[in-house]
Amino acid sequence: MNTNLFSLDGRIAFLSGAAGHLGREMAFALGRAGARLILNGRSAAPLLALANDLSAIGVSCECAAFDVTDFGTLRSFFANRDRIDILINNAVTVNARSFASVEPDDFDTTYRSAV
Repeated sequence: MNTNLFSLDGRIAFLSGAAGHLGREMAFALGRAGARLILNGRSAAPLLALANDLSAIGVSCECAAFDVTDFGTLRSFFANRDRIDILINNAVTVNARSFASVEPDDFDTTYRSAV
């Protein structure tokens, strides 16, 4: 297989929800393709664990622990960056409950966190 067909060498990728199941897989795929990663999530510990796993295979990454629904913090973070080449908004807030008990506010919370 030719791995040179998809190269992200020199690109900077911001990945929210990085420590979740899908985020972790996306982080490894982006990293293996050569991207430098900014791993985002609300909790530092899972991000640091993921960063250690990525660093072990030679992927360059940093952790940015903050809630992407906090627009002040989000704007401040991006204001101090020269550039972001790839932005993947994988963060989501879900109220864990059965489908039968889901309320309209639950949908609204999930939708707003993913926008």
